Amino acid sequence: MAYFSKQMQTDLRKAVAQIEQKSHIELVLIAKPRSATYIDAAWKVGVASAFLVFSFLMFSHWVFGDFTFYAAVVLAFGLGFVLTERIKPLHRKIVGKKAQRRQVERYARALFQKANIHETERRIGLLIFVSAFEKMVYLLPDRGAKEAIPADVWAQMQARFDAIFDAPDLEKALLEALLAFEDSFANFIPQVENDFNELDDHIEIDL
Repeated sequence: MAYFSKQMQTDLRKAVAQIEQKSHIELVLIAKPRSATYIDAAWKVGVASAFLVFSFLMFSHWVFGDFTFYAAVVLAFGLGFVLTERIKPLHRKIVGKKAQRRQVERYARALFQKANIHETERRIGLLIFVSAFEKMVYLLPDRGAKEAIPADVWAQMQARFDAIFDAPDLEKALLEALLAFEDSFANFIPQVENDFNELDDHIEIDL
């Protein structure tokens, strides 16, 4: 499934610019198809499928030829592997939420460094990382932004972004979530005199 039309990318970029005109916050929005391949999950299902078929053939009272035995085990592995890769809900279920959260956080922190979000003068950068496969949004503020905005506001923000994958229109839900906290950014990290954009109005959509 494709997300984020050209028009929506333009709207998101405008939203980031609009927020930064009213606040000293420096926003970076990055969306990726996934944070990892989780290929080990497909391997596990493939091996388990092959083992089950092997066990059935081995202990069945029916007699199978060598080629049938071999082909059935290989086919079982292939089907288990491919189906896990293709059926995303199954893949997510096998990987588990905890492993997904850990990988999304790891990837977000790598992007934070790569995008130089940590290099703003007052440490007021904020990465909003959207990972589609995991259906997760990770908010990673720099130290200054984290300290300036109360913990309960961060919690509200995270909850709002967490809900976007449950919305009928993901693009619209993300844009609305972003703009919903425009006043919060302006109130807690107000604009300063002679402010300039330390980071580009940066969004990166790779979906």
